[in-house]
Amino acid sequence: MSEKNNCRTPIIMRDPPINLPYPKVPSTDEKTELSADEKAEKYILWGAGRAAGIALAPIPLADVAPLMANEAYMIYRIAESYGYKIDKSVVAMLIGVSGASVFGKLFASFLPFLKVPIAAGITYAVGKAAKAYFASGMTLNKEQLSDIFTHARMEADTIDWKEKKVDPEEQKTDDQQ
Repeated sequence: MSEKNNCRTPIIMRDPPINLPYPKVPSTDEKTELSADEKAEKYILWGAGRAAGIALAPIPLADVAPLMANEAYMIYRIAESYGYKIDKSVVAMLIGVSGASVFGKLFASFLPFLKVPIAAGITYAVGKAAKAYFASGMTLNKEQLSDIFTHARMEADTIDWKEKKVDPEEQKTDDQQ
């Protein structure tokens, strides 16, 4: 005679769902979309922060190529935020507008205590020039972009990069205070 297994799986009774008037939590697709300017600012600060991290490389000249690639990627992302698909010539022009950008990176590569603020500042200024260029509908000339770069480079010298926020919403609250 065989024994039957008397183990049974318990049946879990569930209450029927109750429709309560809770506010709907927006999904990631329903969150408010950032404006092109806000996206560009986010990419500029992201690129400058990344440049600071890249500049921590202790070997002279080891950071120059990654810094240039970082700036190129930042420019592509800023262009994208304004709806532009760009090629290498636009990136080269924007990086070239900075003039001292490459020289500054090469020079700073031999001064370890200045590498981080110089790299972050130059990347920040290149990003600001790129933002102005794409916001203008790609109509600014090299002289205008050079002026924007110079002004942004001076602005970058006053930024405390340790305290700078990347979130545009946090920037708004900092600016309003």
